[in-house]
Amino acid sequence: MVGLIWFVQMVHYPSFLQISREQATSFHKLHMRRTSMVVAPIMLCELVTGLLLVWLQIGPVSTMNLIGLVGIWLSTALIQVPLHRQIELGWSSSDIKKLILSNWIRTSLWSARGILLLSALIFGL
Repeated sequence: MVGLIWFVQMVHYPSFLQISREQATSFHKLHMRRTSMVVAPIMLCELVTGLLLVWLQIGPVSTMNLIGLVGIWLSTALIQVPLHRQIELGWSSSDIKKLILSNWIRTSLWSARGILLLSALIFGL
């Protein structure tokens, strides 16, 4: 997810600003359908494995990992999903800019988790 979120943040979401109003609705529906097919299973897997790490008490990083996951899920549910719904109702460059700006929350949390879990793997934390 770290690589995917950076692609979304730096390439995909900014490309929304280049789409004409005439193409906006169909493009956004396509984006939501296809992105959900990729992201939803991975996010669910992350949640299950994150909960499993806490339940098995696998090192001190398991709790920090879960806190990161909770932040990602909250940001997704409370910020990104409502913004996508707003964009679906009416293509607005200000809403797209809000989506790009607010997505830094998830980009930062996924990056921090990636560093945390890689460190745990390498150093056996």
